[in-house]
Amino acid sequence: MAGSWRWLAVLVCLVVGLPARAGWAAGAKARRTNLVFILADDLGWSDLGCYGNRLYRTPRIDALAAGGARFTNFYCQAACMPSRVGLLTGMNPSRFHDLYGAVQPCLTIPWEPLPPGEGTWAEALRSAGYATGHIGKWGVRHWKDEGEGDRGFAWMACHQPWYYLPNYLPPYEGEIAELKGRDAGHLVDYMTGRAEAFLEEHRDGPFALVLSHFAVHEPLKGQGKPAFVAAARERARALGVPVNADYAALVEGLDDSTGRILDKLDSLGLADHTVVFFLSDNGGVDTPESPGEPPVTSNAPLRAGKATIYEGGLRVPCIVRWPGTVAPGTVRPDLASLEDVYPTFLAMAGVPLPAGKHPDGFSLAPVLAGTGSTGRTEVALQWEGAMLRRNRYKLIEFPPYVPTLAEIGAARAKAKKKNKEAAFTPPTSERLRIELYDLEADPGEAHDLAAERPALVKELRPRLHDWMKRMHGADHYSLERVRADARSLGQVYPDP
Repeated sequence: MAGSWRWLAVLVCLVVGLPARAGWAAGAKARRTNLVFILADDLGWSDLGCYGNRLYRTPRIDALAAGGARFTNFYCQAACMPSRVGLLTGMNPSRFHDLYGAVQPCLTIPWEPLPPGEGTWAEALRSAGYATGHIGKWGVRHWKDEGEGDRGFAWMACHQPWYYLPNYLPPYEGEIAELKGRDAGHLVDYMTGRAEAFLEEHRDGPFALVLSHFAVHEPLKGQGKPAFVAAARERARALGVPVNADYAALVEGLDDSTGRILDKLDSLGLADHTVVFFLSDNGGVDTPESPGEPPVTSNAPLRAGKATIYEGGLRVPCIVRWPGTVAPGTVRPDLASLEDVYPTFLAMAGVPLPAGKHPDGFSLAPVLAGTGSTGRTEVALQWEGAMLRRNRYKLIEFPPYVPTLAEIGAARAKAKKKNKEAAFTPPTSERLRIELYDLEADPGEAHDLAAERPALVKELRPRLHDWMKRMHGADHYSLERVRADARSLGQVYPDP
């Protein structure tokens, strides 16, 4: 009898245990998606093997693309700070344009940093229970200066305020407090180690991590690992092409870092539950770092590079691995833009948009899943000019406006009050000119079609100006000032 009761007790335990085990299994299947966002700085559209590069060695990033989707028409801003504003907020950076403190014409350069109170996707995910981390270059606005809090990132490492750039090797220059007086090795390796620590700490998830590299931004000279530098020079000799070997070495270091993150996700058993999003913040620098040297990189077949309105300045590599959703080896020609990151991350996490938030971007989740489209037919951005890409055609309009010395001086004085140095000078605008390109037939923007296709110019130009009106508002969309500037140049500014 006693034995019968013992077996009955065992049977009861097993039966009672079944629902708990079944619930655990169901919970495992319904595990919330983690997000890892790897952001490169100044990496060109043509700098990766999976985008056709033969000079730089990027096997781990290429493998990431082979395991997910690679976008061929993804656009960011032409420089670091405005891109980061758009990536964090889901708003086109042209909405934030008042660095000079004066009414601007309709084609100004967007330089205003992240405005106080503008919500980020990190804040939305953190409110939904995500652990949020940011490692590396912030490059937007130092929140401590503005009383803004952490903008949704609870776990910080290698935080660098504003846009100061460090060396990659000790002694590190810049304002990364945790590295002062230390020899932590190569900065890329150190930051990667901090990212691995975040993944370890938050392995139970859900989490969203930004690994925001300083690489491959200048300074370059003497900053690459010697073994990578030597290998790059050997490859360049074999191919018979010039190379900035330090830049090539930093690209390889970025690839090595990405591989370490992927390996860490595998070792923690997180790879199947984690989206990995790889992106560059703008195009590559296609000019030499110092006179007499080879260009930093080449964006060919695209035209020009960073801080220009041409494709080499705006179109960037973008790779997304989303296990179980994105078919490996997918190539996406869809138009996509930096403001799409915010709604995409929230859709991947299953988090609704915050009340009152209306991002300019579109979620890429349906495109990645193969279940639909974003609805995007256009991308519009601006720098020294403004551009609208609609399907295969791209219209560029250069204004005659150039910031005055007084306005630049006022911006620098504003920075100096905060014990900062405004080290940048805005690009000089071109004189009034309208250009039109067929990017499918002419990705290098070598053949201007504006004179040959006046009807298409007439169709696209009002769309570009409607976009500028939405971005800048009535106080900043000033055709009168542009007309006056055109007259001062002996030109006539035609109505859109």
